Amino acid sequence: MATRWYEFVPFKRSDWFVILVIGMLVVLVLWPFFGTHHRVSPVAISLSNMRQLGIVCYAYAIDHEDQWPDSFDRIAPEYLDEGQRGERSIFINPREGYLTYRLIPLGVTLGEIPPETPVLYEVKLDGTLDPHGCIGYADGHVEGPRDRSEGGESAVE
Repeated sequence: MATRWYEFVPFKRSDWFVILVIGMLVVLVLWPFFGTHHRVSPVAISLSNMRQLGIVCYAYAIDHEDQWPDSFDRIAPEYLDEGQRGERSIFINPREGYLTYRLIPLGVTLGEIPPETPVLYEVKLDGTLDPHGCIGYADGHVEGPRDRSEGGESAVE
């Protein structure tokens, strides 16, 4: 008579069942934590998009005799690849209640822009600029809503 594999294992069937139930309970308890490390705040994504748009505007200005772009239409085909303009566009704002971003046409060269000048704003669904949302500045830094919450003045009137 052939011996079976489980006859050599020091556990009985009931022991294997208990181990299986304990393993399933551990998985059930830990299941909600498995996917949470991939979640990124929509504000962080919006700030990243604005930073990338600021870099693209600077690249445009450097290539066009320090002239700041008038709109995103000028920079999109030349400086952004298909992935950045398509489905996962950096022009799409991930925040709820927001649509896109707006570049402020300054009509001046880079040397004439003060560093604290706001140049990028978030656009709400109704098409208005949000002075309390994320803002990109001429020197390349971006600020989120929490960065200006301590009594900072709004840049848009």
